[in-house]
Amino acid sequence: MFPRLAVALLTVNLLAGNLLAGNLLAGNLLAAPAAGDELHTLVEAYTDGIGWSPSEAGPLAKALQAGLNEAAGGAGSVGPLEAALLLFADRENDLPRVRMLVRYGQVTLRGDGKTRVVSLVEVERYNLGPALRAQAVEEYGEDNVDEVAAFGEGPNVAWRYVFVPGQGRAAELLAAARQEIPDSDTERADCLGRGCLDLAVPLDELVRFDPAEAPPTDWAAPYPAEENGLASPARATAELELHLGVATLIEGEYDWNGLEQPESAPDGTPFLFLQFEKGLGQDEGSDAVLALTELNDAGLYAVWSRRIEVPGSVSWFGAPVRR
Repeated sequence: MFPRLAVALLTVNLLAGNLLAGNLLAGNLLAAPAAGDELHTLVEAYTDGIGWSPSEAGPLAKALQAGLNEAAGGAGSVGPLEAALLLFADRENDLPRVRMLVRYGQVTLRGDGKTRVVSLVEVERYNLGPALRAQAVEEYGEDNVDEVAAFGEGPNVAWRYVFVPGQGRAAELLAAARQEIPDSDTERADCLGRGCLDLAVPLDELVRFDPAEAPPTDWAAPYPAEENGLASPARATAELELHLGVATLIEGEYDWNGLEQPESAPDGTPFLFLQFEKGLGQDEGSDAVLALTELNDAGLYAVWSRRIEVPGSVSWFGAPVRR
């Protein structure tokens, strides 16, 4: 049984909305009646808020498609989380020590006899290099710690993406926007129940994970699946999705299933959360968690999947969070 306080705090943190968005979606901006311009209104509300700089979607979509290996199969079935991470990697310089948080929500539009699910994905990346260096300086002294550049220099940054199924793809990009996260928001930012720059609280203190069987991993991704000997964020995410049943393998090819809209999650409210971090320990490795919340289940509030990788080894864990 999970500690009730930890679960309650996590629930509040996950549903509180994004500090950077000024509670845009929590304010029911997307709940207003709409007609033919409903999709346009939705896109504008999500990507044109205070602090966000919209980017032209066409070049981004072309770059995403160009980076997919159609011959590998399954390129059209790449889901919105992986697509968002691939787009992010295409535009932002790689950093060695980061914590990434991805929020997924959706809105179902109906009209003209058609139903369209619009995926809203936000990717935040926090550079942990400065915090790790400061910690090392405190423990070992300035003269015994490498220079700042060795820990990674770069801003804390966020991107928002809007996807819809179309053009033979599960996630066709409609819009995107970028923001460098202000320091004031970084200090308050929450990553699955702890500060996004917090180095002191391990995830195990928030959720009790138990060992779990690995999902099927013998399949070819239509994008670069490895970075510096470890799974790329997109590949690790796809495996987590298979682990939670958010995706399946069909004849050996990955396929994004799509998600049922939770009854307790209003349109636009995030209910699927990914955290990916790397470079936090002395050895190379990554730690990725996928949490599906607001389940339409009387007994379960959420299910978690965790993937921990060091070169040559991957360990799997799972956790149900009961109401």
